[in-house]
Amino acid sequence: MNMNNKQKDMEDWILDVVHPNGTEERFLLEAPECVLGYAEECDLHIYEGSVSNRHAKFLRCRDGFWWLEDLGSTNGTWVENMQISAPLALFPGMEIIFGDVEAKVVTQKKEALQV
Repeated sequence: MNMNNKQKDMEDWILDVVHPNGTEERFLLEAPECVLGYAEECDLHIYEGSVSNRHAKFLRCRDGFWWLEDLGSTNGTWVENMQISAPLALFPGMEIIFGDVEAKVVTQKKEALQV
């Protein structure tokens, strides 16, 4: 494992979400695959009418980076002001739009375990 991969393993990837009404939410991307959508069974549940039931999917790669895929949503998934039609590699700081919901991918160092 190279140093870049070790660094990624020491970081949490987080999705900071801002709803149209200004409400903010923060989601930790944990599982190797996280589905975002309006449906309650989604890993990242966004209660917003412009978000499809199963809107998009986050996929974690072995190298610790994440990819984003639109799941045929009605209002599309936009990354850096471009609608995506195929899986796209994500980098910290990227801005994403799901329907009318704005989000940003951020990273932070993992908290050390307290013994």
